Formats: sequence, structure tokens, C-alpha cells
Amino acid sequence: MGAVLGGTVTEIAQRAAREAAMANRPVEYRSEDGRQRVYAEPVSTKGNCKIVKTSYYQDGKLVKVEERKVCS
Repeated sequence: MGAVLGGTVTEIAQRAAREAAMANRPVEYRSEDGRQRVYAEPVSTKGNCKIVKTSYYQDGKLVKVEERKVCS
């Protein structure tokens, strides 16, 4: 799933993580100019929660990776 970034990168990353956890598949958002990208991918499950790895890219370079727990 891909979409255009709209909002702050933090908001987009949170949305991408929630969507990836709910759909149990990777989600990607890109800025309109293509310079920024957020890629969220579920990597494991702990109870009712999914652990989602979120990668941030700027101009094609990985600039940050974080894992967050998303619970239903």
C-alpha cells in the first residue's frame, strides 16, 4: 500500500504503523515530491500487540529506524 505524505512525519509514521499492524502487511507513505518516505512493516506479535518496524528515508537514504508496539 502506498500513499502520499500529508501531515507531520511523526503523525504519518504513527498512521503507517497502525495500518501495517491492522492489515498485517507493509505500508508505505511518500511525500508529494518523493524526497521523504516512511515504510512500516509488522515484524512480530506479542499477545494482542504487533511489533512494527518503521523506517524513515530522506532523499533515498535511510535516516532512522524504530520499532513500536501497536495493540488492538
